[in-house]
Amino acid sequence: MRFEVSQVMDTIEQRLSTDIVVAQAVVDLGEIIRYTELDSGRPVNLIRAGMVVDAFGRYLRDGGAMIYPVVPRQLLSEAALTAKERMVLGRWTDDGLIEATQNAAGRMLEIAELTGLPVISLRDHADLAKQYDWLRDDPLRVLTVSPRGGGALLTDGKGGTGGVVLSRPGGRGGPKVPAQPTSPENVPGATTGAVTARADGTALRRAAAERVPLFPNPAEPVYEPLPEPPEYLPAPSPTGTALIARAWRCDEFDCPSFGDGRRLGQPVPRLRAGKPVCPRHDEPLRDLGPRPPSVPVTLVIDGLRRRHFVVMADRPVFVGRAPEEPDAIAVAEWLHEAAARWISRTHLKLEISDNRLVVTDVSRNGTLVWIRSGPGDRPDTYRLARDRSYPLGEWDTVEMYTGIELCRADRRPVGVDESHDEPSSVLTDAPTFAMQQLSANGRRAPA
Repeated sequence: MRFEVSQVMDTIEQRLSTDIVVAQAVVDLGEIIRYTELDSGRPVNLIRAGMVVDAFGRYLRDGGAMIYPVVPRQLLSEAALTAKERMVLGRWTDDGLIEATQNAAGRMLEIAELTGLPVISLRDHADLAKQYDWLRDDPLRVLTVSPRGGGALLTDGKGGTGGVVLSRPGGRGGPKVPAQPTSPENVPGATTGAVTARADGTALRRAAAERVPLFPNPAEPVYEPLPEPPEYLPAPSPTGTALIARAWRCDEFDCPSFGDGRRLGQPVPRLRAGKPVCPRHDEPLRDLGPRPPSVPVTLVIDGLRRRHFVVMADRPVFVGRAPEEPDAIAVAEWLHEAAARWISRTHLKLEISDNRLVVTDVSRNGTLVWIRSGPGDRPDTYRLARDRSYPLGEWDTVEMYTGIELCRADRRPVGVDESHDEPSSVLTDAPTFAMQQLSANGRRAPA
């Protein structure tokens, strides 16, 4: 069996961003890749970053969940890393996908406080809340990493391990999905007389005699409905709000965070004695004025989020089956035959105009806009013909084909996140992951 580790790193790369508009949690990647309990492997292993990306996707039930990674500078030359891993870390840093700083743990918490993003950490909420006042009343702001089945599990401060939707400040959740009781009728594959290996001998004998199933049965999937997002959603601190509202420039040559050549949206500055500085170079930042508008967008396939991206004021984004434009979003990998025939190679363009997100159809078959004034409102429709444009409202969705939609990533209209599909793993081609899957399925891994 041939494993393409480079392909795995490329897949992980798509889920990393230091753009605070699209990032959904911040993590000290240095402590994660040293956390040997995740796989009992090498002392330092970059594959563990993918385990946490997968765990975050499962926690949010979001196939495109994005993390804001911070690493200590000394990690870039860590001898325990392979040459390929050092090369990948260097590329990610140079491209501005991860932030290298002297004190990664402190910087991670500073970013979380300034932006309102949750923290992915090896420490739990109770431990961190003892030191940071802003965490005391926010149990969903800390997601603790623990080993689970050869991978990672995230647990929030309320003990939740999945399904909680952490929304962007200002976003409102859709209606609550009614919970279904855990019973044989609601558990796929459950049969009378089923027993669980977790029960003690007495329970097993009683269940066998009474032919009553015991739950949960770890051999069968149990789907938990997505709850409504919490009424209180973390927001940036007043200082963070002021920093995020401005555009900043670092005068160091080719700075990946605040340089002229950065193609991503900007991270949040580091504060030193109350002054904004570059987290990489520790040099003061120049204030360029108000930050140009940008909007996070998500691609939704059959109710499951698959990909997140940002539309910026000066950079339109093209979306289609296989567009050739720079920084375009291709959807071909998720299309069945009928959808692939309908959706054009380049199907639509998204851009910012007059501070609004605008969609323009450039396809052969047209585009449908579902117009909503709120998350649960009955939508109206507007069909776009070729070269026609429409300014999108915050709850509107754009449908290229039935079940293939685009919407704002910081909103959750009805129909989004209601899929029972499991987000795909970024580690499908990783040796450790594949070996674990083979073992879990009772098959012997080939030599």
